[in-house]
Amino acid sequence: MVNTAVPQLTPQLLRHLERVDQRLSGKAKTPEQLALLNVRDANLPIRKDENLIPLIHHYETYRHFTIGGKPGSGKSTQSTQILLWTLKLAGDGRAVMIVVPGRFAALLLCERLRAELGVDDDDQKGIVVLRSRDSSGPAGPHARIVVVTEGRCLWELKSDILLGRYAVVLLDEVQEQSGNSDVLIAFAKWAMQANSHLRFGLISGTSDLASYRSFLNIPDVAHFTLPALAFPVRISFAAEPVEDIRAWVIEKLSSFIQNHSGDVLIFSNGLKSCTALAKAIKAAPLPEPVDVHVVSSRVSQQRKDDATSVRAPNALRRIIVGTNSLENTITIPGIALVMDTLMYNLASYSTELDHRRLIERLVSRVQIEQRVGRAGRTQPGYAELACTKELYEMLLTMYPGSLPKVQTEEYTSTLLTNLAVTSIINSQGGGGVPNGQMELKNQTTPARYAHAVATLKDLGAVTEDSAGVVHLTKVGRQMSNLSVSPEYARSLIASVQYNGVKVNGRFLNCTGAMIILVAANSTGQSIFFSSQDDAEGQYDLKHQATLMSAQGDHVSAFLALRGWLNMLEQDDRNARKERLRPKTKAQETDPAGRPKATPLADAYAAKFCLRRSALDEAADLVKALTTQMRMSGMFHFDFDSLAPTDSVHTEGVLRSLIYGHLRKIAFKPAAGDAGEYHRWSTGQEKLFIDEKSRLYASSPQVVLFSDARMPPKPASPNNTIINQLSIIDPEWVRQIEQEVLGRTSR
Repeated sequence: MVNTAVPQLTPQLLRHLERVDQRLSGKAKTPEQLALLNVRDANLPIRKDENLIPLIHHYETYRHFTIGGKPGSGKSTQSTQILLWTLKLAGDGRAVMIVVPGRFAALLLCERLRAELGVDDDDQKGIVVLRSRDSSGPAGPHARIVVVTEGRCLWELKSDILLGRYAVVLLDEVQEQSGNSDVLIAFAKWAMQANSHLRFGLISGTSDLASYRSFLNIPDVAHFTLPALAFPVRISFAAEPVEDIRAWVIEKLSSFIQNHSGDVLIFSNGLKSCTALAKAIKAAPLPEPVDVHVVSSRVSQQRKDDATSVRAPNALRRIIVGTNSLENTITIPGIALVMDTLMYNLASYSTELDHRRLIERLVSRVQIEQRVGRAGRTQPGYAELACTKELYEMLLTMYPGSLPKVQTEEYTSTLLTNLAVTSIINSQGGGGVPNGQMELKNQTTPARYAHAVATLKDLGAVTEDSAGVVHLTKVGRQMSNLSVSPEYARSLIASVQYNGVKVNGRFLNCTGAMIILVAANSTGQSIFFSSQDDAEGQYDLKHQATLMSAQGDHVSAFLALRGWLNMLEQDDRNARKERLRPKTKAQETDPAGRPKATPLADAYAAKFCLRRSALDEAADLVKALTTQMRMSGMFHFDFDSLAPTDSVHTEGVLRSLIYGHLRKIAFKPAAGDAGEYHRWSTGQEKLFIDEKSRLYASSPQVVLFSDARMPPKPASPNNTIINQLSIIDPEWVRQIEQEVLGRTSR
């Protein structure tokens, strides 16, 4: 574990850090960059020599290590940069990969690193690059810090199991305990035991990393805690239980604005709750005007940027109302007060009812520490908790940490990923992994594991031998290469058999259509704005009717995205025509490579009331899936994408969906309640079509659904609401059941 081969480079490194400091080298080009660096150097203890030298020595001494520290201490930003220069001066020109739980956190971290290092935001070939599912290729040869999501890291593993271009992989925010994180930690254990060239570092601000060191056989002395910020945070409690959260927020907010400077961060549960709270703040008679922002993983990137960037000195005080997605991002500068409603929405999954649930829960000790730690970075901080001190102390005892996600969420994707990575490891020869699966630090429940195995068997992704060992099939390996759910991955693979069907003298493009359809239906939020989103009456929804397909929700979303992509392509052609002229702002691109000025696409989205953030997410996914369907071990067929004039093999698209959704088909029983359906495979379990679905009024006989969830209160939690629907011919279902399962359900 001791990294004895690295020479002692502390003096040279310190001088190098001084030389590359933007303020001394003149690289800082904007007041915002200068302000950011001034805040960093004035307030981060790790930038002081007496703290910096021990961290450098730690990197030089231990091959694998863990990093801790309170929120805002520089765990993600400073430790990564210091590690990079340590490697560079030791003669190691390979890159550092830092892995974060989600795309939102990855974007914020990448932007902060670029700002501190003087890298342009749209520079995808420079020292700091972002690799998410919107970027299909590997990082360029000049990249030295590569910021990736957990999913993207796993995708790179499947291309190069040894990650040969990286010197160190840093796993950030491991306290999130996601399924992907568990697989990556298991991979790290294998790589350490296999004497791989890779070094690993685990980072967390709130979790005790001792259990991780024990799992990975890292000695306790290999842990380094970054020094805390100098400013204290005073925590205040409610004198009595809080009955009205909005009134409590307005009261405490008014008092703080009256007496203190600095921005405010308010934690609430869910985008709907945050939006309502923000609306109440805007309407309240506060002592001064404020700039209110709502942030969740589901809002547009521009709204996130507006809320989290460094505030200009003369700008209005900023009030940010956010979900728990802000717990595990880099610390937003300028936060002086954190207000915590102590609630969050836990994503859970019922294996018994085969539906997802969003459950309101009290936060854990780890979450409280993460939230409170957002204050006090540049000045004394304050925290207001919506509970009495007695309840707070009870929370610390009852909920010390959050449950691992493999114990609360559906396990199918995690199992498929584990099997795929293990299969690649075992194909390398030498010391393989027994039983076809890496041991995960956190184990799922037996019911979740059994459900995942059964689902993957129905999808043709795995087989199970008499000893209960699960084996990945060729189809399963192909599915694991696609950045979507197992159900949609199987549907994409099935679509290949319907390519080349000739109708009226033209070959139909089924896979191109399926890629767009799957992307359109895999976004975090619906592509369509709805009447529920229109509390202020700003949307004219009548034009959406022209995009609504009688076939259902899947095809409607496909039509919307296809039309927008056509407009985006036209904007791109227009921009290319302009490139002979001197470059203007209109010709610049965003970090994903799209033109920043897209008048036709913008007009299309506005006319049909489409959510731009969801369209951007879907466009990124179209790009990624197109590449993934052609990678080694996948398919070789001649299609670039679905052109505007291409005819769509509608029957092939719907049949392809069935291959991935045999467990998610419902029929209308002869005698049942209004809107009641039964699951095709069992003939039982009450399912109800979501009233927001385009098929609710038509009451079709057989539907395929991609989304199933627990109904909102006060409906029975044992019912299931189904959405993302398509009308399906029951004879197609029987044919595909017979082909895949060797039987028919009815």
